[in-house]
Amino acid sequence: MGSRGYLIVKLRQHAEGDRLWEIKKQYESLDGVEFVDRVIGAYDFLLTLDLPFSKKQLTVESVLDTIKKDENCAEIISLKSDSTFGRHEEVKDLKILKELR
Repeated sequence: MGSRGYLIVKLRQHAEGDRLWEIKKQYESLDGVEFVDRVIGAYDFLLTLDLPFSKKQLTVESVLDTIKKDENCAEIISLKSDSTFGRHEEVKDLKILKELR
């Protein structure tokens, strides 16, 4: 696993039915986008990003920039996850494995 991020997208115009589905599929087709969920409230979609270390050019910022250029996007918020806890768990698991030897 590389890094993880989240994008919260507000559409420029209200969309329903087929148009909403088309936009969702468009965002899902982007490299690095793992899930696209419809949300209720001031924003329209929550995108979950999974960015493998093997694709160093693929970052939260690069996906963010791609969506910002999309004519459907009015506003976007990005969140990057802190992988400190994941790394801690990995190290803990390695220590346990060494103890089993």
